[in-house]
Amino acid sequence: MAAYPEIEELVAFSTPVVSFGNPQLARVATLGINPSSNEFQIGNGNKSPLGQFERKRLVDTEILGIENPKSLNRDQAIRVVEGCYDYFTGPEANPYDWFKRLEKFVLEPAGHTYFGSKASACHLDLVQWATDPVWDSIKDKSIKKELLEDDKEFLRYQLTSYDFEVVYLNGGTVVKQFRELGIADLSVVHHVTRNSMGGTHEVLKGSANGTTYYGWGINASSRDANKKGLEELSNWIKTQ
Repeated sequence: MAAYPEIEELVAFSTPVVSFGNPQLARVATLGINPSSNEFQIGNGNKSPLGQFERKRLVDTEILGIENPKSLNRDQAIRVVEGCYDYFTGPEANPYDWFKRLEKFVLEPAGHTYFGSKASACHLDLVQWATDPVWDSIKDKSIKKELLEDDKEFLRYQLTSYDFEVVYLNGGTVVKQFRELGIADLSVVHHVTRNSMGGTHEVLKGSANGTTYYGWGINASSRDANKKGLEELSNWIKTQ
C-alpha cells in the first residue's frame, strides 16, 4: 500500500512484487535486485501487458481494474499479495523462465525447489518494483539509490520476520546491499571462476537468528555468467 515511486522507469500497469512464492511457507529464499519487466509485459520491445498472447504472471492494474494508481487500497493490496504467493504453484501459475537458472544452479544443488507440491523456496528482491529498462541499464544512479533506500526497511522486515533456514544472496549488488542492512556479518569462505584470465568471484557466508546467509559475486541467473564459475558454485553448494 506504499506510494508508487514517481519515476519514468516504472513498468506501466505493474504492481509491487513483495515476493515470488509464499515466504511464510518457504524454508529457503533466493534474493535478487528487482522484478523483471517481463513479469508484466510481453517483452522483446513489446511493452503491451501480458494477458492477450500469454497468461499473466502476477496481479497487475488491469486485473485490479485501475489505471495509473498512486498507491493501492487494502483490498487491492491483498489481491496483489495473494498473486505473489501463488506465483509458482497457483492454478494459473506462469513463472518466468528466468527462475529456471536459479533453480538449476542454486536450489537443486541445495535440495530445494520453487515449483510443485514440494515447493520449499521463494524469491525476494531488494526492490519490489519492476523497471524498464532493466536495472543495469538505468543510467541515472540516483534513481537506483532512491529505490534501494525506499525498500531497505521492508527487506529487513522480510529477512528477519520469516523463518528461513537459508537465504542465498545472488550477485554483487545484492551482497553489498545486504551488508548495509547489518543483519549478519559475511566472511569469504570460497572462490569461483570469474573469467579465463584467472579472476575469481568471492563466495561468502554469515549467520544470524537461526538463518544462514550465503552470497556470491557471480550472478547465477545471468546467461552471461561464466559457465565454469556456475558449475563450481553449484558443486560447492552441494557440500553445504
